[in-house]
Order: sequence, then C-alpha cells, then structure tokens
Amino acid sequence: MDGFRTETGFLNEIISRVNADYVTIADTVGSQTPRMVEETLTDLATDLSQIGVHFHDDLGLATANALAASNYGVGKIDVSVAGVGERAGNTALEEFVIAQSREADFTALGVDEGQLIPALESILDILDEDIAPQKPILGKGVFEHESGLHTAAMLDTPATFEPFDPADFGGQRHLLFGPSTGTGAAKKLLERANLDPTDNRIELLLSELENQNKDLHLKEAVALAKDVR
Repeated sequence: MDGFRTETGFLNEIISRVNADYVTIADTVGSQTPRMVEETLTDLATDLSQIGVHFHDDLGLATANALAASNYGVGKIDVSVAGVGERAGNTALEEFVIAQSREADFTALGVDEGQLIPALESILDILDEDIAPQKPILGKGVFEHESGLHTAAMLDTPATFEPFDPADFGGQRHLLFGPSTGTGAAKKLLERANLDPTDNRIELLLSELENQNKDLHLKEAVALAKDVR
C-alpha cells in the first residue's frame, strides 16, 4: 500500500515475484524527502529502469522527489496535470518537465515544450479545475510583474525575476503599470515609445499612471507614454 514506508527487504521479495514491465513504488501519504527516496532506491536489488515511482505532495516535495528518483535512474514516473490528485495532489507534470529540462544532463522526454502550458491549460478548462494564482508555472500570478523594481528590471533583463522564459513553454509574461510604477520603469516605457526620457516626461507619465483606475498592460502603458509631451 505504501512502498516507500515498507522495509526494503520485503520490497525486494515482492519485486522478485512480479513479472511486469515496471513495478511502481508509491509514496502513498507523501511522507518522503529526496534523501529518503534515494536511500530506498539504493537498497533495491533490481534494475531501477524497471522501477516506477508515484509521489504525493503532502509535504510539497512531490516534484523534488520525482527529480531525485529520475536522477537515480528509475524508468517511470507518475505525473498529473497541475499535480491534480487526491489530498495535496501528485507530482505536477509541468513542474517535472520544466525543472528537469534545466539540468545540464537532462533526459529528453519527448514533450513538445512549446505547447506545454497551453495544452495543460486546455485540459484544466475541460476538467473545470481552478488553479491558485500562486501555483508554480500555471498560476496566473507567476509571470505577472507589477512593482516598480520588478517591472523596470523586466523591461531590461527578464531573467532578473524569472527562472525561465515562459514563451519557451507556450506561456507569456504580463507586466503591469500603475501607481506602483517607479521612475526606472517610466523611463523604459518612454524609450519604448521613442521619446527622450526627460525628468519632466517621467514625472508626467508617473502622474498619468497614478490617475489610471486600473493597472495597464505593457502595450497600454507604452501607448500612454506616447501621449506624454
């Protein structure tokens, strides 16, 4: 029932009696850590390419545990879209794919990375599943930047506040401008509007942004900057 909390001697006995392409070991209650996963896999007396793993996210470690198991050579990892599953969910497909792709010696997974985020979003729509704004990768707020410091940096070097370019996986970032916009971001907006960012123009643009009754997206903010004279 809970393979990762089973004595490895008993696990080895069971595995030796099973004739299957894979034997999947489950972390049924999400109690494991990456080190604990590695310890269990080290003690298995079988080819790890024939071992599958199934992690739950009760401790928020399902993806980390899946990466540890992958690096140890297991042949199969159970994942689900956005980690959807019972209780805290399972290893999130998108988290595992993107995190694994950032490793220097990653294994090609046969995933169309450019369509990853849109495909998963469409599945969630069909399932009528809500995702919290802070949900890694798929949350609406993950690639949304509003504070003055953030937007100024994002207009210059997006990698300052993002671990990867969401466009690589079919996503997109959203820069918001409004009362929290600072002088650095205002200067960048004026430059994108092909205007000399004089002190006077910066102050005028900041005033206009302050007076907006909503935060503006990048194109809207650049259009507003073009009207500053």
